[in-house]
Amino acid sequence: MADEFRVRITTLQTCGANKEEKESTVAACHESMDKISNILKEMEMEVRTYNINNKRACSEVLTKDKDEFTALKTEFNSAKFAAEKASLTGGKSGEDKRRMLDANER
Repeated sequence: MADEFRVRITTLQTCGANKEEKESTVAACHESMDKISNILKEMEMEVRTYNINNKRACSEVLTKDKDEFTALKTEFNSAKFAAEKASLTGGKSGEDKRRMLDANER
């Protein structure tokens, strides 16, 4: 699931000016994020039922998975922002728009 999400993030980063592809990729990423979030919640509920020995080991794995998911969400948000910024800076006055966006980021 995480690998599929990474592929979609890469697609978003490389889709260029194709608005339809960006929109479908963003929607697919949101769908994947919802699925991953639900799976992590289910895992957390299941870990709670384990005995103390198994719980510790499984909790460590769950924490790693949650951290990875958080990193993927951050990467997705960065890619989404970059794609939106790129779509705004296209056209004749692209350099002016880019300069204004850069000023707003500071």
